[in-house]
Order: sequence, then structure tokens, then C-alpha cells
Amino acid sequence: MDWIYVLLLTCFSMISHLVVSSDDCGCDDNPEVVKLYRHDLPSNLSGVDVFYDVDLSNDSITDLQTLLSSSLTSIRHHIIHLDLSYNHIQQVQRSFFTALPKLRSILLSSNNISSLDKDVFMDAKCLQTIDISGNHIKQLPSGLLGRQGEVLRIKTFDASRNQISFMGSELFHEGLVYLKNVDISFNNLEYFDSWPYRTRSINPGDVSGCPIDLDLSSLSFNFISTEGYTFNLSHNNISYFRKAVGMEPGQQKNFKVDLTFNNLQDAAGCIKALNANTPSDLAILRLELKNNPWFCDCSLYNVAHNVHNSVYTDQAREYIYCQDPPDLQNRSFGYLMENTDKLICNISEDCPMGCLCQDRPAESLLAVDCSMVKNLTELPDRLPKYPRISLNVSGNQIEKIVTRRYAHALTRLDVSHNRLTSIHPKFFDDSKILKFVDISNNFLTSLPITLRNLRLPLSDVRVENNSLVCSCDTLWMNEWLKEINGNNLTCTVDGNVQYIHSVTYNSLTCYRDKLLIACFFLGCLLSVIIISVVVVYKWKYETSVLLYHIFGVRPFDKPKQKKPFDIQEVEPVFTTDVYISSNRQNLKIIGWVTKKLLPKLENFKKTCYYPPKDDIPGDSIADVITNAMASSRNILVILDDSILDREWCMEEFYMGHQIAGKVILVLFDSPTKFEDIETEPIKTYINRQDYIQINHKLFWHKLEYELSKAK
Repeated sequence: MDWIYVLLLTCFSMISHLVVSSDDCGCDDNPEVVKLYRHDLPSNLSGVDVFYDVDLSNDSITDLQTLLSSSLTSIRHHIIHLDLSYNHIQQVQRSFFTALPKLRSILLSSNNISSLDKDVFMDAKCLQTIDISGNHIKQLPSGLLGRQGEVLRIKTFDASRNQISFMGSELFHEGLVYLKNVDISFNNLEYFDSWPYRTRSINPGDVSGCPIDLDLSSLSFNFISTEGYTFNLSHNNISYFRKAVGMEPGQQKNFKVDLTFNNLQDAAGCIKALNANTPSDLAILRLELKNNPWFCDCSLYNVAHNVHNSVYTDQAREYIYCQDPPDLQNRSFGYLMENTDKLICNISEDCPMGCLCQDRPAESLLAVDCSMVKNLTELPDRLPKYPRISLNVSGNQIEKIVTRRYAHALTRLDVSHNRLTSIHPKFFDDSKILKFVDISNNFLTSLPITLRNLRLPLSDVRVENNSLVCSCDTLWMNEWLKEINGNNLTCTVDGNVQYIHSVTYNSLTCYRDKLLIACFFLGCLLSVIIISVVVVYKWKYETSVLLYHIFGVRPFDKPKQKKPFDIQEVEPVFTTDVYISSNRQNLKIIGWVTKKLLPKLENFKKTCYYPPKDDIPGDSIADVITNAMASSRNILVILDDSILDREWCMEEFYMGHQIAGKVILVLFDSPTKFEDIETEPIKTYINRQDYIQINHKLFWHKLEYELSKAK
């Protein structure tokens, strides 16, 4: 029990710390208070230990300074209550309260005061009650009830029945820990600030200028509780809560904030501004919100749902009453808790023209109703972005359904009583969460097989009253209807109406159709093969060139014959891939070789030897030609109509033919110019068409093909 003793000593030391001389505002526990009226002043002054309650109401007073210098001069240090209501006072000066150091209560109601300076009560450190009601005050500035962080003992503040439209953000601050009754009703406030919920822990020694009469029962260590207080903000024009509250739930008890008879409409927004995240937070706020024009829509759903599932259900039934929308007019919060499906919001953004889009949080979906449009010819191109959408376009003129970007979000689809003739199969592939489909009363002759993949019961798939035609392609419906017990659906077969479940593979002779399809396919395949063989046979060389160019294969080359094991073949060594032989006097050929052929060979990754570029001056021409040809893998001879007159050109052709075994012959001129040639072996090359014509469209492919042959 030692800790109790220590606590009591601590508390008593706190009280003793607060005791000051009589020059401050302290008084006995039971002071003698004398009631004085105008006719008693100043004759009833009886002693320094007497305190006065002065009533000067209805006394036609206009100037406080004159009053102070005349009637109250002798007793001003002993006045603790002063009633100046129902006079004609227009101004209140700070010096008036400075002259009344022990004043605890001032009544200035029903005067002609239009404004108050922020420091008017600064020196009135003992004030507990301030009544400025019934005046013409328009603003209450910050600092009027003390400065931020300054702890005062004001308990009652009445500013009702004025014209107040503005209150300073620091008018009510954490230092007003004893404030229990605030009345700002019947004013012009348009917003509600969070000051009723601001609390703090204080040290009693922080109280400015005036000791406080403490009771040990009211102390909880160093925190003074603000229990049993009320804040009246009724009969204003409050429509929103200005900012969030930095409150600590659990510190506020037994109090009330009266916001009745205002212009509040958005309950969810107001509660959100107060950081009321749970039903218990909402209960702690103790707001009186009746008699406001509340608009009850989907924004209230979370509040109603959470409170309905908490212990505060009965307490919250009369919390608010709705004024709008009309179907919820005069409905209580209790009704909303039990009928959360009534809390909906109309959505306009991205909603198709003429349609009704509603956010229905109780169903966790967006409901889009376009049934009243009547002239839609296709599904809406776009809808508001929601994870789950119900779409009703019944009774319109839609002829086909194609896929849409919102198809993945559809949970219900009603396209009944339209002019549907087709549905894109991909539409139901994209609609994986679809739980209800109504495509009845249309002109559909078939259904997409993807409808079966939804695995819906018959009660959630309505396809009746269509013009379904049974065929071999729709036999899947037979098995599907057996799965969903849809035995009453019918289709037509050769003009006769039959139950779909009775139509079978054999009754439709589907085997005949499949046989015809198989024969047609085989016939087409055979035709392709024959045409391919003819093409390959007639254009074998060109086919080989293209196959090599596209696939890098040479299907018609003869396999290399293997030499007997005992014969050792020495592989030749080549230093270049191509030796280029041409008429060195033909500038046209030289230009073509330099600008086109050599760059192309470089692209083919082939090295080459071209005499006009690579011959070394001074060497023997015969030796150079012989060595260069012997060390080249291919001999490329460019033949023009003048080559027969060039001795060295013919010599190069003969040597290339003898050394390499095969020359790649390129005709620079038309083949008709070489028809009468008798010189061998050129004649043999021309007659066998063993050459590449330079202006042929496959020239470069043929050249690449020839250079790739193994020599």
C-alpha cells in the first residue's frame, strides 16, 4: 500500500503548489458571495473577504469604461460574477477585464456587440463562464480563448444566436481541458472542425495565472478527465467536416456533440473525416446527427454493414434519418442496416447514353441497365471500370455479339428480346466469371460451343425461343443439355421440329459429311503433290536454288562417292574462294564487278582474287594467272561478246576449266550473241545452258548456290 501513500503525497503537493496569495483569483472553499444590483452600488461593500455577484442586466449600459470608472471602481477586485446582458454595449475592451482580476463569470448576452478582439479575455485568467450570445458577432478569432498550449479554466462558452460564419483554427485548443459546455447554435457556420475531440495530459501547475480548486477524485495521475461535456452546434448551416481528427479513442467519455438541424448530407464523408474506422470509433464520437438532409447512397454501405455486425446496432438505429433519395426518405439508420441493398449510387462517368449505371456494394457489382434505350444495335463499347458488372440490354435491336474489353468482368448478361443472329465464340471465352446468361427470344440458329465451358445450370442459362437448327456442328448441345437437364429445348432438322436431346450422330448422317470432307482433303493434298512434282521436275535447278536460299539445303546434289580405303586423297589447299576472270578492257564490266559483284561476294563471306585489283606489277602474267587460279576454289568467268578476241581471257578460261574442273560461267550479254560460237569448251557450256545470266531475277541466289558447291 506504500504506492497509495506516495500518490496521495504527490497529489497534495500538487495542490499546495497551486495555492497563491489573495492578490490572484483564489478564494476560500466557501467564500461569501453578495448579490448586488445597480441601486446597491457601492453602498454594500463590507470587507475584503467578501466577493460580489453583480447584476447590471437591462440597465441601458452603452460604455464599459464609463461603468468601470464610476460604479465598479471600489469593488472591482472583488467581483467574481458580472451580468451585463440586455444592454446596448457595442464594444468590449481588454482593459475592462484587466481591471477585474478575480472575475469568473461574464454575461454579455443580448447586446449590440459585432466583433471581439482576439486578446480581449487575455488578462481574465480566472474566467470560467463566458456568455456572448444574442449579439451580432460574425467571427471568433484564434486566441480569443487563450493561446495554443496555454491551460485555462474556462468551463462554459456560449456564443449562440449570433451571425458567426468563421472560427479560427486555434480558437479551441488543447489547453481548454476544463471546457464542458459550448453553445454555438443558431449561427451561420458552414463546416465542423474537430476541436471537441482534442485532448491532452496536463500538469496542474501549467494553469496560467489562476489556481484551480482540485479534487483528488478527479485526478488520474497527471491527466484531468474531460467527462460530461456537451457541444451544441445545432441550427447552423454546416455541410461538411473540415479536417480529420487526431484523437485517441478511449479518452473521451460521456459527452455529446449536437449537430442537429444543419445541412449535412454526406454521412460517410463526415465519418471518414473524423477517422472513424470502426463501429467503436463511431460510438466514441457521440454525434447527434438527426434532422439533417442526409443523402443515403452506396457511400454509407460500409458504415451500415460494419455497425450492423457490431454490439452498437441498437444504439445506432436512430443515428440518422434519410431525406434523399426519395425511396429512402424518412428511413432510419436502423432500416439501412437491415436493407443494405437499398444503398446504391448512380454512376455517370463512362455510362452509355440512355443507360442507368448503379454501384451496388451489397452485391459487390456495377449494374448497367440499358433496357429502356430500345435502339441499341450492338453491346456498349465501354462501361465504367468495375471488377464485377451486370449488363441488361434486353428489348433492343442487337443483331450480333462481339467481344468487348469489359467481358472479363461480366457476371450477368441479359440480351433477351433482341435480333441476335450470331455470337462470337471468343466472347464467352473472355467471360470466365459469368454466372447468368439470357439470350432467349432472338433469331439464333446456333450457339457457340464456348457457352458450354461456363458450366452453368439450366436455371442460369436461358436460350429458349430461338431458331436453333441441329446439324453435325451442333451435336455438342446434345451432351451439354443432358448435363444441365435441358430436355425441353428444340431445334429444326430438315424443317421438322425435334427435341435437341433426341438428335444423334446417326440421325443426321454425319458420317457421310465427314467422308466427303475427308475425300475433298485427300484430293486437294494429292493435287498439291502432283503440282509440286511437275514444278520440281521442270524447274529442278531453280527449285534447288530457292531451297538452298530459304532452308540452306541441297536436296538434289549427288552424294560424294567414297574412295577406296587404300587410296589416300590429298585435300587441296585454297587461299581464295573465287578467281574472277573478265575482259580487262571492258570498263562496263570492271565497273559492275567493282560496285556490285565484289560487295556481294563480301556479303557471301567469300574471298576473291580480281586481277585488275590484285595483280602485282612486274610479275610474269602467266605465272600470276596460274598461281592465282590454282589457289582458288572457284573460277568465275564473266563472258561478253568480245572475250573471244582477247587472248588472255581465253587463256584464263582454258586454264580454269583444266585446273578447277568446272567454271562458273556468267553471261554479261544476251545468250543469243553466243548461239553461233564454235570454240570449245565454251560451246559446250552454252549448249548445256551451264551458265548464269546476269539479268536473271535469281542471279544472286544462283551465284550463291554455285559458290557453295563442293569442288
